[in-house]
Amino acid sequence: MMSDLKFFTDYEITLLVRPDLSIKDIDAFMSLFVSCLQSNHSDIHTAEYWGTRPMSYKIKRYNNSHYFYFKASIPRSFISDLKAFLSIKDQVIRYMVLNISSEDAKKPSYMHANVQNEVNHFEGSMNYEKALESLPSISKFFVKQQNEIKPYQSSSY
Repeated sequence: MMSDLKFFTDYEITLLVRPDLSIKDIDAFMSLFVSCLQSNHSDIHTAEYWGTRPMSYKIKRYNNSHYFYFKASIPRSFISDLKAFLSIKDQVIRYMVLNISSEDAKKPSYMHANVQNEVNHFEGSMNYEKALESLPSISKFFVKQQNEIKPYQSSSY
C-alpha cells in the first residue's frame, strides 16, 4: 500500500459535524470520508468519536457539534483535495488538518486517554461490556476498535 513512504506524511484531522444530523446521516458521511481516504491510499491509524460538545462560539448558527478525530498517513499530493472535499460538505461545520511528526502519530489523543481511563476504572468494579454501555452509542465503536486500529466502518447503533 505505502510503497514509497517519502510521499506520505502523518496528519491529524479533527472534524466538527453538524449536531442536528441523525446517527444514520453521520454514519453515511463518516463511511464516505473514510472511503475517500482509503481510495487515495491513506492509512488510518486512529479514529475517535469525542461526542457532542459545546463550541466556544457559534459557527454556522450551531452552538454544539459532533467531534471526530483521526490520525492518518496521507499522500502529500492528496491533502489539497481532502481539504476541498471537507470544505464543500454540508455535514462539516469546521475541520482542521495538521501535519504531525511520526512520534506524535503514535501517541494516543488526550480525549482517548480520558475515555480509556474511565473504562479502566470500571473494569475493576464491573464488567467491561457494562462499562461500554455507559458510553455514548457512537463512541462504543471507537473504544472497541482501539486495539485493532481499524478505520470507521458502518455499524448498528
